[in-house]
Amino acid sequence: MTPMTSFNYPIRWSGEILKHCEYDGTFTVDMNENTQTFEQSLSIKNEDIKETQKKMDERGEVKVSPKTIPWTT
Repeated sequence: MTPMTSFNYPIRWSGEILKHCEYDGTFTVDMNENTQTFEQSLSIKNEDIKETQKKMDERGEVKVSPKTIPWTT
């Protein structure tokens, strides 16, 4: 695994619907008592919302099984 390896994990969003706006997010990861915090700015535009909604309508609901990551218990 290289130092620049990245992983994309789907998350189930249960908060309110994100709207056309600028957002700032702070994410904290704690792994084996090694805590790292990341900050990320995000811009959501109306075009992005329409495109995402269209894709969701075409594919239907995506079901994620619990504990699909092999190293979780």
